[in-house]
Amino acid sequence: NIPKDMSEINDLGNIKLKDGFDKTKVPEVLHIPERIDEKEIRCIGENAFKDCSNIKTLDLSRCSNFVFIGESSFENCVNLKNIIFPSSLESINNNAFKNCTSLKKIDLSGCKNLVSISGFSGCIGLTNIDLSNFLKLEAVTDFAFYGCIKLVVSLPSSVINVGESAFGKLDGGNDYRCKNVKIPNKKVGNILYDKIIGFPC
Repeated sequence: NIPKDMSEINDLGNIKLKDGFDKTKVPEVLHIPERIDEKEIRCIGENAFKDCSNIKTLDLSRCSNFVFIGESSFENCVNLKNIIFPSSLESINNNAFKNCTSLKKIDLSGCKNLVSISGFSGCIGLTNIDLSNFLKLEAVTDFAFYGCIKLVVSLPSSVINVGESAFGKLDGGNDYRCKNVKIPNKKVGNILYDKIIGFPC
């Protein structure tokens, strides 16, 4: 569990690292409990564990009513390799896991309430994410998988919003696109496949 002197939680169930806490003392295996001081944990706050390079495993499985992972909450956690997501998860916000370069796979198979996904830009080790059966998923937001050059993503037909450079782009002589994006009937909402992957329509 999280040491009591390490984190704080507000009345909305938003947890984050205490200001001034020594990030080198954050444990390698970070178990987020269901409650802290009688307050139920429902989300991870913005920048909550940013730059905590000690973390290798994040376990959210005990949080039964957990809803979202906040912006930049685990950005630059370069040694993070394993994430256990709660089944109640609805949203992964911008830059949540940006530059977590040790991540090779993520298992979201139990998160059938997922509505919006973002936050994995610069995760250069990711190889496969299958979201094809996530029929509540509506949005893949700006820069969600930008720079994930080894990644193959499979999307469901329910997606109606794809943000700017969600799957990377060609930038001058550099290619920051995902390896492949699989979408039903070559179309998601009103967005053509070629537009999604960054080729001119």
